Amino acid sequence: MSHSKTDPPIDPLPPLREVIGRHGLQASRSLGQNFILDLNLTRRIARAAGPLEDYEIYEVGPGPGGLTRALLMEGAAHVTAVERDSRTLPALAEIAAIWLIGFRSWPMMLEDR
Repeated sequence: MSHSKTDPPIDPLPPLREVIGRHGLQASRSLGQNFILDLNLTRRIARAAGPLEDYEIYEVGPGPGGLTRALLMEGAAHVTAVERDSRTLPALAEIAAIWLIGFRSWPMMLEDR
């Protein structure tokens, strides 16, 4: 999906709040989760990283993909997401289905110590 630099890309997915509700997700304190729902904020965070076009971004703990969406919308060449919480994988799969390329997700299996 390509976009001109003058026209900001539109998020083709439903609002994150809707995705979270549809999948019955709640941030888990034990996992240190905080879901950022404001697309304007996540896009500002992504832009703060500088030009993303030629970079592979590794995102640890993407949750339902709020920042992931912003990174892709801001032009990241690829986003590799590593997520421990398997509950969020269906939401991440929605992102992969829309963006088609530039996103891979692997559940991170860790033993609790």
